[in-house]
Amino acid sequence: MREGGDFPFFPGLDELRTVMETDMPAGRLERVKDVFVFCALTGLSYQGISTLCPSHLFRDDEGTLWICRTRAEGAEVGDSCTSRVPLLKPAMVLLEKYRGWNPMNPEGPCFPVPSVQKMNEYLKEVSVLCRISKRLTTQMARNTFAATVTLANRIPKEHVGKCLAILPTICCAIIRRLWRGIPKRHEADIYKI
Repeated sequence: MREGGDFPFFPGLDELRTVMETDMPAGRLERVKDVFVFCALTGLSYQGISTLCPSHLFRDDEGTLWICRTRAEGAEVGDSCTSRVPLLKPAMVLLEKYRGWNPMNPEGPCFPVPSVQKMNEYLKEVSVLCRISKRLTTQMARNTFAATVTLANRIPKEHVGKCLAILPTICCAIIRRLWRGIPKRHEADIYKI
């Protein structure tokens, strides 16, 4: 996988950390950055993050907070997959940050997500401010979860497919393409998530 190829190149661990740690000068950029980071830590698609509600969250017997929801987009007619993703600590911090952002609709979406066009437009500004040469998009956040957050940390591809709610028939091909994109020089650093 190379820049300019048919599949987006995704941020590595250092770049993801840079995005997470960079302060944004405007509220809209801060919100978009936070949504991107949450997607990179959970694998949610644009539709998934824009419709994520408190009813999709549950805590298991061990106290771990999970996102559990059905993902129908991209599936064949009549097919759907259930996504179950444990929330990492930074994702929980973001979820808490936006709790109650819309007091008129407390059971509505967990995040203030702009249109996908505005989101990707603002992410261009975020990448410039973070001094990242890669073009950040909502799909790239999902790819970052698959490659940088999970596969590079030796999470089995079967579990990654379940987290992403990808149908088994297409899961292996997508994961193979992502795995090839992990630069060998970053593998040792990636294990430090």
